[in-house]
Amino acid sequence: MFDLYNHRLASLQKYLKEELACDAFFVPHADKYQGEYLVEADERLSWLTGFTGSAGTAIVFPDEVALFVDGRYTLQAKQQVSPEKTTVFHSADLTPLAYLASKMETGGKIAYDPWLHTVLDQSQWKKSLPNCQFIAIKENPIDHLWTDRTSRPLEPIYLLDDQYTGKSAHKKIDEIALAISKAGADLTYISSPDAVCWLLNIRGSDFPFTPIVDAFGFIEKNGKVHLFINPIKVPAAVQEKLGSNVILHQESGLPT
Repeated sequence: MFDLYNHRLASLQKYLKEELACDAFFVPHADKYQGEYLVEADERLSWLTGFTGSAGTAIVFPDEVALFVDGRYTLQAKQQVSPEKTTVFHSADLTPLAYLASKMETGGKIAYDPWLHTVLDQSQWKKSLPNCQFIAIKENPIDHLWTDRTSRPLEPIYLLDDQYTGKSAHKKIDEIALAISKAGADLTYISSPDAVCWLLNIRGSDFPFTPIVDAFGFIEKNGKVHLFINPIKVPAAVQEKLGSNVILHQESGLPT
């Protein structure tokens, strides 16, 4: 029943040891947006372990795997993951960080995908394990091993009429640009898809249960918006309505 997940975990452990030369690797249930819902291509924890809950973190060591879940998922996790490879912990009884601290020796190397963790996460790690090295890796090893990984959603986005949004995208952009300028800044980063959707009055079907779009961006003080999205998803009529100040960028070189 668990042969597939045992193979995947063993492959990652081998990669961790031989390619990354690290002692541990974080696998959170998270995407680059830190959102509640993930597109299928970002379900790395599920692909690796078989656990399908909406929250959890695995730490993969060369010789073991520890999965931390909250009280909603302790029974489910034990049914879904391989008992041969994975030990399930209730995160209220033992946090991932506390367990990691108990396992790591001075000079231990811990790899992580920087797109999947907050700045606060990273500062807490370094404070709790000051004698360890935390290594931000450029390519998530799961993405390398997941050879039949589902493509990211490519359904077209659409515009909401101003009568439903209460304010045009152009007016919102002007207001945000003015606020950036008054703050003495040059631009601001829009990391949340729902904020992107609000700003541009766009919607999509990329994520389950919510009509937001798989995209992020920047807005400059001059009102130019740089939207990182697969251009295939933006119909010509939508791009025309957004105007020339909204510049589309393919996520080349960024996590997919």
